[in-house]
Amino acid sequence: MSGTFLNYFQVQLNSTSFDIKRIPYAAYKTKDAFSSLKKENLGIEFYRDNDWIYFWPTGGVEIERLGGKEVKINIDEKPSLVSSIISQSIALSLRGLNQYKVKKDKYSSTWSIIKETEDLLDNKIPGLMVKREVLLNSFYYYDAGVANFGICISSNTKNEFIWSREEFKKNGIAVEDLKQNDNRIFANKQSISRFLEATGKEKEYETIIAKINNNSENFKIIIRLFEWIRKNISNIEIISDLKIDSVHKVYLPYKNNLLKEEVLPIPQYYFYSEKSGSGKISDRIKNLRPYSLENFQSKEIVIGIICLKENEGTVELFLKKIQELLFSVFQLKKVKYDIKLVATNDLNGYSTALYSFDFKVVDLVIVVLSEEHKNLPRKHDPYYFCKAKLLGHEIPTQEVMIHNVKKYNEFILDNMVLNIYAKLGGTPWTIEKEDKLKNELVIGIASTTDDSTKTVLGIAQIFNYNGKYLVSDCTSISTFENYSENLELYLKKYIADFNFGEDSEIRLVFHVYKSASEKHEFKAIYNVVESFPAQKITYSIVHLDFGHNFRIFNNDGKSENKKGSFIKIDDLRGLLTFEPKSTIPLLIYIDRRSTFVDLYYIAKQIYWFSHLSYRSYMAAKKPVTLSYPNLLVNLTEKLKKVEGWDYELLKKMGDKLWFI
Repeated sequence: MSGTFLNYFQVQLNSTSFDIKRIPYAAYKTKDAFSSLKKENLGIEFYRDNDWIYFWPTGGVEIERLGGKEVKINIDEKPSLVSSIISQSIALSLRGLNQYKVKKDKYSSTWSIIKETEDLLDNKIPGLMVKREVLLNSFYYYDAGVANFGICISSNTKNEFIWSREEFKKNGIAVEDLKQNDNRIFANKQSISRFLEATGKEKEYETIIAKINNNSENFKIIIRLFEWIRKNISNIEIISDLKIDSVHKVYLPYKNNLLKEEVLPIPQYYFYSEKSGSGKISDRIKNLRPYSLENFQSKEIVIGIICLKENEGTVELFLKKIQELLFSVFQLKKVKYDIKLVATNDLNGYSTALYSFDFKVVDLVIVVLSEEHKNLPRKHDPYYFCKAKLLGHEIPTQEVMIHNVKKYNEFILDNMVLNIYAKLGGTPWTIEKEDKLKNELVIGIASTTDDSTKTVLGIAQIFNYNGKYLVSDCTSISTFENYSENLELYLKKYIADFNFGEDSEIRLVFHVYKSASEKHEFKAIYNVVESFPAQKITYSIVHLDFGHNFRIFNNDGKSENKKGSFIKIDDLRGLLTFEPKSTIPLLIYIDRRSTFVDLYYIAKQIYWFSHLSYRSYMAAKKPVTLSYPNLLVNLTEKLKKVEGWDYELLKKMGDKLWFI
């Protein structure tokens, strides 16, 4: 069947109620006590719901010893409990199959199903295995007050190193900064990239993965498990007298347009003097002139260059192309280069070149790197050393690999020059802001983890200026220990700075990488509202999540998805597609405690913010409210490894997108 397919399979139960036992949570309210309860009662599943712990057997285990009271549950009143029981029952039925490892994720209700003996690489890349992983979780939504249940199934690949830490070192692969446990290296993006480059297997790996992990193949894997579940419904034990009557696929539109797809409009781009037009963005900038044209009309731009002496001529040709684009597209009047040649291809050589600049006149420095630098630990990496030191002088940097200089193409060159213009403090374009009755601030919050796995947060604020959206600030905030306090201070400062006036109405929209909590986001918001009694403040906290199990396929994975496609799940949740080649949409979830809950409005806003990224002329794969703070905190954590780095240096760089 063709059309848009959502990997949600509707589950029909045989009853609207069932019996289950429960015990008071008060007896196990500490983390250790609850953990011990589960460890001491293997074969029994536990589910906490407020003041109660519900439990049921998962395979003929006696549960009478736990006591408790049996209660009757209406499925419409406890949908989360019912949903958990459904996914757990289906997953456990798969444990009986040979060669499959079935495991529940400890941070969610998603189950992982992996065929342990399978190597999709077929032993073609020594030291690395790739296995097929199928993820299964349950999901529910309400329709006219009635809970509808279903399961989501997705397919991906999972990497696993066969080589130990010592074998990595024997093969000349640096492991110092890789995530590891004892003698095992974790197969994450960083370690996989380093392993493949060191072994020369990059192209072979990419070819195999492209074949086994394409959309059409993943669709087939998903349908294969669905068919197995459908055929084995009678053997899937749930609980008490509750059983699955049927399970079926969902193509859109579904159930009288309850689940339907619509394509969001693309925003209008604006350039100098509020002009707009059509065609390639680079052509529009050239013809209509960049939005911040006047900021550079009388300014001479000095760009420093650090490169190996042996690449001097090659780099000069590349710099000439950059200069031509800065003149023709971004219409800078004066661009001068200050080239420093590196004698030795190491940190000492780059350091010597760096300190020969006159920091008072340089506006940006381009650092040309070689392949040897890619696998170096951060503290020995010339680029991060240069970046850290130059930020101390309020000078942004641009990295470029020598192989891209030698074999550059129009795409690489165009995007690099766009980056350079933004890092110089330029605004190439902005997008339309529809006139509103209320003043609106949009705040994005994203995170990374430091070396001790502690979460570090960054914030990006988008504000309306002269009727258009602009990125006004992006700065690290804190760790969770002082997150709420710092967020509160940040919001108070900006609301006060904007001076909205008495009796004005203000809307705060938060794009957050995680679910909101009373302890953090809402605590800050409540205090902000109390601090500005003269203004009427409404707010919407929106969880933006790519780490879910929904997948969207067009024509069973044979065709690309629609860019800007939006699927409303219920009044507070929806799925938004940024990348047509990807089946993974963004899950938008408005917190029900919000005082502004217009889902379509929020979805369109998020989509439009993907058109504000100056990393590329193409619209980004996520909104800048997530990507910019994520880039900032990631880079900040890497810079910490450079000796003498000081975070306070960043506070002077608010007018430049130095981190993109």
